[in-house]
Amino acid sequence: MFVQGLGFVQRSAYNKRAKPPALQPIQEEFSEVFCSQASWLCTETFDCLNHTGKLQSEDKLDKQIATASGEPDLTSWCYFQSNWDNVVKSCLVDQDLTRSAHQVYHQVLQQHPQDENDAKYCFLSGHCEDRELNSNSTMEAATKVCDERYPEPDGWKSVGFLDVEMQPLSTKAQADRISKIACARGSYHCTVAYCQETYCKMDHYEQIGGPSGQK
Repeated sequence: MFVQGLGFVQRSAYNKRAKPPALQPIQEEFSEVFCSQASWLCTETFDCLNHTGKLQSEDKLDKQIATASGEPDLTSWCYFQSNWDNVVKSCLVDQDLTRSAHQVYHQVLQQHPQDENDAKYCFLSGHCEDRELNSNSTMEAATKVCDERYPEPDGWKSVGFLDVEMQPLSTKAQADRISKIACARGSYHCTVAYCQETYCKMDHYEQIGGPSGQK
């Protein structure tokens, strides 16, 4: 299910909150079937099986995505099947941020005008001018940047999926909430690279999401 005008991270949160019937089996039980389709999700890193075959309570993710110890929670990706091959496999597992960026971009392009909302996010968030993170960055480096940019209180460690606004982007505050979500999911570096490798390089999107397009 897609919502007209919403961007990549916003749609992910919306899809989870809407609980479409097709995803119910994934949310209730992460079976061996899914492990055979995406074996990387059943490793110790993601632990979608959670040693019991069931995912953690989704209520916890709605209120707070980061772990109790204040670390990114990669198990949050177990719920989003459409991203298992791009963000999860290409960026988080293979650490090929450039490939992940183009995979996500082509996926989003099929849902135009969602690509335009993602472009607005990229420019509003400042990712196009980011000099600390790039396509060679790691999750560890990104987490340190997250600590600096979105400290507590009201930082990335306390954000939940319910904090995402279900309406098109228009302010930096909205963009910052999406960035906090990315930090909490361990994909902030993936998100920055997604912007830098696509929208930030295209004049068409700069006219839409850049300073002139936001007036």
